Amino acid sequence: MKKVTIFTANLNYGGISKSVCSLANVLCERYNVEIISVYKLTEKPVFNIDDKVSIKYLIEDIKKDSNSNCLKKIINKNKLLKLENKMVTEAIKECKSNIIISTAVAFNTLLGKYGSKKSYKIGWEHNHHHLKVDNINKLVASTKDLDKVVFVSNYLTKWYTREYKVRRMALKAIYIPNFIDGIPPLKSKLNKNNFISVGRIYKEKGFIDLVKVFKVMHDFNNSVHLDIIGDGNEFEKVNKLIKVHKLEKAITLHGFKDEKYVAKMYQNSTIYLMTSYTESFGLTLIEAMSYGLPCIAFSSAEGAIELIEEGYNGYLINNRSIDEMARVALGLLENKEKLSKTSAGALETAQKYGKDIVKQQWFDLLEKK
Repeated sequence: MKKVTIFTANLNYGGISKSVCSLANVLCERYNVEIISVYKLTEKPVFNIDDKVSIKYLIEDIKKDSNSNCLKKIINKNKLLKLENKMVTEAIKECKSNIIISTAVAFNTLLGKYGSKKSYKIGWEHNHHHLKVDNINKLVASTKDLDKVVFVSNYLTKWYTREYKVRRMALKAIYIPNFIDGIPPLKSKLNKNNFISVGRIYKEKGFIDLVKVFKVMHDFNNSVHLDIIGDGNEFEKVNKLIKVHKLEKAITLHGFKDEKYVAKMYQNSTIYLMTSYTESFGLTLIEAMSYGLPCIAFSSAEGAIELIEEGYNGYLINNRSIDEMARVALGLLENKEKLSKTSAGALETAQKYGKDIVKQQWFDLLEKK
C-alpha cells in the first residue's frame, strides 16, 4: 500500500485543519496515511480523524494559545520560526512517502528543496492572494519544484494556470474543492427565526460586523435570534459588543463545539450569515447548505462568490453594507416562498461537494501521476 504524508501547521480550529482531517479520512481508504503537524495545540485533534491515520507532532513542548495564537511559553519569534523551519526540514528529509502533500507556502519551499526525488510532491493551497503581488510571487516561487498544486478555488486555479503559463512554468494547477461528508438526513424545517454563523472568531471573519448587522435586524424584529459558534482572539470583543447593544438574550455565543452539536444547531436554524472579509472557499457555507439553509454573505469573501448564486441558494451583499445585509436577511425570513426556493437551491449546491464526488478527484490526481 502506498503511503501519503500531509504536512500541516496544526490540527486545531480552522478550515485548513478540518480539510486536512477530512482528506486524511478519505485517503486512508486506499493509502497508508500520515499527518505531520508542526504544533500540538490540543491534547487531541479538534476534528475527527480515522484511527487508521497516524499523527506525528514536531513541536510539543512549545504550544500556542488556541484563542489568542500567542505563545504560552515565552520565546523569541525569530527563534521559533527557525525551530519550525529546522523541524520541518528534518521531517521532509526523512520522509520517504510515495506522496507528500504540503499545506503552506513555507512547507512548499522546503518540500521542493529537500523532498525525495522519488516522492510525488503536491502543494495544497487554501489562501487567496487578494491581488497582492507579494502573495502571488511567494506562492509561485514556493511551488516551482513541486509536481502539482491543488487549489480549493476555481478562480485561483484559473489565475495561477495563467500565471504559470506567463512565467513559462510547466507546473499544473488543479482544482479540487473542499468537501462535506454528505447530505445529512435531518434538514432544517425553516420554521424558526434563528440565524447562525460558524467559524473562528478572528478579525478577518468579521464577527464584529455580524453583531452590527444583527442589531439592525433586531431593531426591526425583536423575535429573531442569532447563534455564533466558534472561538478565537476576538471572542471577548464580540461578547462585549453584544452587551453594549443589550443583545445578550438575542445572541448566543456558544464557543467552539463538536460536529454533532453544530449539526443540531444547523437543524434549528433558518438562514446562515457570513460576514468574513475574506474566504478562499467557505466550507461552512456548504455545510449550512447541506441542511437546507440559504446563505447570505458579504461579497468581500471571495469563496462566497463561487458558491452563492443570487436568489438561487442565497444572496451576496456588496460593499459590506450592514443595512443591506440586515434588510435582505429579514426579507428572506419573512418571504416563505423565497425561503423555500433558496433552501432547495442550497441543497442542490451542497450535493456537488459531497465526499464521494470530491474524493474521486483526489484519487484520480494521486493515481495518474
